Amino acid sequence: MIRFACLLCFLTSVVSQDLFLGSRDARPNIVWVMADDLGWGEPGLYPSTSPHGRIDTPNLDKFGKEGIQFTHAYAGYTVCAPSRTTFFTGRHSGQFVKYGLSGTEIAPGQASATTIASVLQKAGYATGAFGKVAPLDSPLKQGFDTFFGQIDQSDCHNMYPRQIDQGAGRNNVNFTGNWAKKEPGNLYGPP
Repeated sequence: MIRFACLLCFLTSVVSQDLFLGSRDARPNIVWVMADDLGWGEPGLYPSTSPHGRIDTPNLDKFGKEGIQFTHAYAGYTVCAPSRTTFFTGRHSGQFVKYGLSGTEIAPGQASATTIASVLQKAGYATGAFGKVAPLDSPLKQGFDTFFGQIDQSDCHNMYPRQIDQGAGRNNVNFTGNWAKKEPGNLYGPP
């Protein structure tokens, strides 16, 4: 059985400057892919003898080989939203209390929670978030020009969501194919 990990593909900048900025400049494109619950040895790009198996990831492998790989780093926290809190804010989880961060929610305008996206946006980058963005409550008010994914952390635990969020809306994109009744014995989605 192939293990399916809940993936977050989070893009902090654009894939193509020509598409959003018009003229070329010396600034690099920044594309950050953050995958929840994806183990080091699961994508094909990294060597592994993991008994848990590997996931066929040819596109991520190519992407990683052509870009910068962070091979000596740790996640900001052991679970989803707090780990993204460390990424979005640059704050170490041991400093959450000091800066008024819960690790599970960041409201727009929260003084202690300047996001990396808002810093990049102010520097003239086009920004987008795609996938799971909890702890952010309003990605478009927190530094992102574009958003498509899920804001509510609890919605992200369903591999076959019926709706997904786009822009400033909530549950405003229907995935009608996921509305089918599950077959007996199929715990994870439509038949």
